[in-house]
Parts: sequence; C-alpha cells; structure tokens
Amino acid sequence: MKTMILNNEFKDNQKAVLSLKENEKSIIKFFNLNNKGKNLALGIKQDKTIVKIPLFVNDGKSEFQLNENIDFSKNLLCAVVDVSNTFCPEILLSGSNNSSDENEKIEDAFALKKPQDSSTLYVQETEEKIENIIDSNLAEDMKENYFDECAKCKYREAFYSGCDSLKDNSEILTKKDNFNEIKQIYAKKQNDDDIKEKEKDFENEELDKKKDEDEEKDFYSQVKDQVETLFEKYKPDEDLKEIIPNSKWVRVTYDGEENFYVLGLISDEENVLKYISYGVPSSDSTTPPDDLIDYAQWLPKDMNSIHKEGYWIVCQDAKTGETLKIQLV
Repeated sequence: MKTMILNNEFKDNQKAVLSLKENEKSIIKFFNLNNKGKNLALGIKQDKTIVKIPLFVNDGKSEFQLNENIDFSKNLLCAVVDVSNTFCPEILLSGSNNSSDENEKIEDAFALKKPQDSSTLYVQETEEKIENIIDSNLAEDMKENYFDECAKCKYREAFYSGCDSLKDNSEILTKKDNFNEIKQIYAKKQNDDDIKEKEKDFENEELDKKKDEDEEKDFYSQVKDQVETLFEKYKPDEDLKEIIPNSKWVRVTYDGEENFYVLGLISDEENVLKYISYGVPSSDSTTPPDDLIDYAQWLPKDMNSIHKEGYWIVCQDAKTGETLKIQLV
C-alpha cells in the first residue's frame, strides 16, 4: 500500500488523500474540491507509461481497482485530471514530487482531438504514443483543411508559438487562404526536430540522471516540503504528543475548524524520523474506518478514558513510504 497527499498548486485548501493498494480496492478522498459538473480521472505515471483511471466520486471519495501493470516498488507520479473538456484536460491535484513537465505528460494523455466515447480516455498510453497522437492530429488538420475550435487548442498554440513569421496564430489558423503557409511551417518544424534530435538525447540523459538521483532519496525527502508547510500553517495537537514519545502533531482543518485530521512525525530515541502518521478523529474505539481497517490503531485523547474520544492512527515508514501495521503504545 502507498499513501500520498495530492495538492492544488494554486489553492492550498484543496487536497486529496490517495491510498493505493495492490490486491484490493484503492481509494481517494477529496477535501474542499467541488467536483460538481466535472468528469474526474486519475493519472498514474511510472517510467514512460501512464495508467488512466476514471473516478466516480460519491460523498467526497472514489474507490477503484488498480491496473496490474503498476509496480509498487518503483516511484509513482499521480495527478487528478478534469477531463470534462476533452480538447484541453486540466490538472486539478498532483503529488508534491511531480514536476510541471511530468504533470503536462499526464494531462496530455487524456487529450482527444474530437469528442469520442469517454471510455477511450482511459486506455493506457506511453509517452511516445501521446507525442505521436499530437503530431498526427496536427498533420490531419492540414491534410483535411478544416478549421474549427481545436485551432485554439494548447497543443497547436505551443506548436505555432515558435514561428517567427506568425504574428497572430489564431488569426492565421482561421483563414483558409493561408493553408499553404501553414503546411510550409509544419514541414519546417519537422526539419527542426531532426536538427534538435541530439539536443533531446542529451536532455533525456540528464533527465534520467535526475530521475535516478530522485529515486535514491527516501520517501520523507520527497514529501518534506509539503509536510513542513502543514506544520507551519496549522496549530499543534498536544493530545497525541503526550501519549506517544518523541512525536509532534498538527491538526489540519478543512471546511471550518470542526472538520480535521491530524498529521504526525514520530522519531526514535536518537531523534531519527521513523514514521509519518495520519489520524482520523472518532468516538468509536472498536471499528476503524473501512479504508484503514488493516492498518489503523486506536489511540484515545485521554489515557484515563480510553474508549471515548480519540483517533484511528495509520503510519508510513519514513524511508520507504510503506504503510505499516504497528503498535505505537
């Protein structure tokens, strides 16, 4: 099992907790994300493959079965995509270790040239196939000589934005008498791509090196910035700090002060970080939430009243990110 928090780059209060499981249903829980009128999907990128999963949200969460091609021993990059507009899908939430380049590749994997059966959005893709689809869409547009709203699509804007001879891309793309000029520009792009092939090879080598370096980092290094931001932003929670030695906690609120979960860091006696922990408040000390049932431990707020108010706690190994079933006290 792997658990990660997905964030909105521009809205701090929009988040999701994603729990991926190999042999049973995975789950994603949303906080402060209004999905009304949106068609949501989950993109999971591993190496050069992108797995696409539809999300059917009910009561702020969605359950789904993972594709068997995902390797839990390798790094995963995850993002929630709004695929309501098949011309221009939009990343809503993504992991803290996703780069903008990787997010664009996940986003591109859901793009269709024209509206089709929505099931075609969720076929597994590779980076190479995504690039070929974009190129073939551009080539077909020129061959068929049709011009419609797709002329405003971000792929075509990116394609024509590098052409010095074009002052107003949108205007030229809507004028059929400029069709020959557009074909010449497309041919020039193909020639430029050949010239730049060696540069791309060098860039790919550098990216591979960076990827290897990133994979050598432990799990907490990948989420450290995100966790520290939450500890700076939210108030400390003293209840669990008193119960669990060498720990510190914050109360992360959403939808007002009454709705919250707790986030904790637990170290050993040498002050080496061991666990990243999450706690869900509850007054039921006997039955953990369904999605935490295999890993959660009950901890009361007050050791003198162990069956009243408290938390269901789950822990991740700070080095591997693996969810563990352990006894904290």
